[in-house]
Amino acid sequence: MAQCDCLIKSSRVRHVNKRPINDANLVLPGIPITLGTVLYVIIGNSAAAIIFGWLYWCHGLEAAMIAYVVADIVLKVIVPRAMVGLS
Repeated sequence: MAQCDCLIKSSRVRHVNKRPINDANLVLPGIPITLGTVLYVIIGNSAAAIIFGWLYWCHGLEAAMIAYVVADIVLKVIVPRAMVGLS
């Protein structure tokens, strides 16, 4: 019976943490969803996928994973700090 109580409690906790999906959760403030925005995201992700796929094909999984991590750090850490320095 104790196992059932734990499952019920954990399902309640999981349900509480889920937020409903609505338009406010899908749109970043100040960035409207337009055709240009959608094309920018699709083309950018496709370019990255082609590069990482080529690395995987030619040099293996480790090379692709290392390149992904380096690109992630550059795009999320270095570029934002550089942009703050420019303004």
